[in-house]
Amino acid sequence: MSQKPIKETLSVSDNSLDLLRLFAALQIAITHYLNLSLMRYGISYKGDQFLLGLKRVLSLYPGLIILLAISGFLMGESLNRATGRKDFVLKRFRRIYPGLWVCMLLIAAQVYILLGPENVPSAQMLRWGAVQGLGAAYTPEFLQGFATGSLNGTLWAIMVELQLYVLVLIFWKRILAWSRRAWHAGLAAAILLNLLCWIAEQRMLLPEGALKLLQRSFLPYLLWFYLGFYLWRFRNELLTGLSGRWALLLAGYTVCKACCMAFSLPLPGYYADLMTSILLPLTVLSCAYGWGSHRLKADLSYGIFLYHWPLINLIFFLELPTKVSHIPLFLCYGAGFLLMGTFSWNVVEKRVIRRKKFLERS
Repeated sequence: MSQKPIKETLSVSDNSLDLLRLFAALQIAITHYLNLSLMRYGISYKGDQFLLGLKRVLSLYPGLIILLAISGFLMGESLNRATGRKDFVLKRFRRIYPGLWVCMLLIAAQVYILLGPENVPSAQMLRWGAVQGLGAAYTPEFLQGFATGSLNGTLWAIMVELQLYVLVLIFWKRILAWSRRAWHAGLAAAILLNLLCWIAEQRMLLPEGALKLLQRSFLPYLLWFYLGFYLWRFRNELLTGLSGRWALLLAGYTVCKACCMAFSLPLPGYYADLMTSILLPLTVLSCAYGWGSHRLKADLSYGIFLYHWPLINLIFFLELPTKVSHIPLFLCYGAGFLLMGTFSWNVVEKRVIRRKKFLERS
């Protein structure tokens, strides 16, 4: 029996998800830079306390949780509209890989220019290209002392996202036919899985190698993605009511998260405590509809996500924080990743999307 599309009363396109996705990418780019620079170079310039305060405020809203929750929410609509597995795979491929491969070319050029061709083993770079090109995070051994020690420390999240897409392919549209009880049981299972991963890490229940694999698997992070999917499934029941209370939700979440951070409360949860893992997706998606429709013509979020780490590597390789005041350098860094995000969208991503639409019409 063919699966009928779920009736939509709450528009999946009339929202502010673009703004929130951009905020999440900015949060990741800014906190990565501030965490690394303040940890390595300390607080030594006038205005560094401001940067420290900015980092603490942005840390209240982890960008990775926001991105995966939004991805899960949009995945529900993508799955509902997909004509088949091939269509689904091609759309995901076009959205991820062209931008990733161009970023890899620029990273390789950065390595060769900064280190010199004679200091770059070709075999290791080819291995890096093959592994990273598939979407698996990898840094060659000879580059583990280069700048931050990682060629692109954020790309492991793409590997997690790809695993979640494979999971969607396995369940495919059968998940849309689940009963309410099955959806609720799935949410409980995702919460339990996050807790079990946290216990395994805290108590060292697995060998070190297995724990590292766990960090790069979808298992600990399934909760955020599934919760976004869950909110899509029950959007007409949950989000229609919660969107009118977005300000209360945002204030309540912010106060609770700030108290947990201020008092270092030892709440359980992998990567983030369970309060954050559950309340933040609820808050973000409520804001997405409570704020009204704010669509962006240029989606810079993926480009910012891809390119901010290579910019950090360049800054650290040149040891610019020892030569330039941190705030001017931070502003230049921000301008840099915005410029690269604009480049990625206009030169790569938008062209692929336009070509896809042209092929669909032809």
